[in-house]
Amino acid sequence: MSTTDFSPDAKFEFGRVVSQTFGLVGRNFIPFLVLSLFFVGAPQFGILYAQYTVGVGDPSLLFPLVWGGILISMITTFVLQGALTRAAIDDLSGNGVKFGAAIADGLRYFFPLLIVGILAGLGTGLGFILLVVPGIMLAVRWVVSAPIVVVEKEGPTSALGRAAELTKGNRWAIFGLVLLYFVLSYVAQILVGLLVAAVAGQDQSMVGNIALASLVLAVSMALMTALLSLVSTLGTASLYFELRRVKEGVSVDDLAKVFD
Repeated sequence: MSTTDFSPDAKFEFGRVVSQTFGLVGRNFIPFLVLSLFFVGAPQFGILYAQYTVGVGDPSLLFPLVWGGILISMITTFVLQGALTRAAIDDLSGNGVKFGAAIADGLRYFFPLLIVGILAGLGTGLGFILLVVPGIMLAVRWVVSAPIVVVEKEGPTSALGRAAELTKGNRWAIFGLVLLYFVLSYVAQILVGLLVAAVAGQDQSMVGNIALASLVLAVSMALMTALLSLVSTLGTASLYFELRRVKEGVSVDDLAKVFD
């Protein structure tokens, strides 16, 4: 669909967003997973393993490890967000994923994505503190602000306003998508817990071996975090594409032109 055949009767399709998300994952699973492991999984592994081992040996190191980990994760997560958004557009437009260009865009848009993340996080966090419902409403309202930064090159505050405009009228459906993601996340956490318990059960000596137990847990958590980051980022990009299609009749080909 392009801007020339826009229909005002176009409807938001929940299933289309889900199928498009997992289509992107399936077609590019290995390279996208490598990106996620590099930018999110590896830092997560290093942080967790250090906390479980160094922190246990010297509790005074826990505070700098935790805050250092948060800082590193913020940087790498937003770089991955920008890179995968660009890669998703390249894939869906049929141009082929250009990983060098994707990573370059991730680095290029890191700072505005960071500011958007901080602003949205503060807003939704305040909403959750005051009352849970406002926090959920704001999270849904601003959910596509990151793709707007990358594709439309909007500034942080403009991106939040633009996101509110795009999500208007479809927020219940978007809430359903967000809820589905959190259910998947919860199931993934349960599976990781079962995996670690199973490994510990097979090797009783691991229970008393802090280093080995920490290694298994850190690897499992890092892999889970990388996979969830991959799905959430591509899901957000797919949601953005669907909203542009429904509300403005813009195709992925049209969006890809901004990178020409």
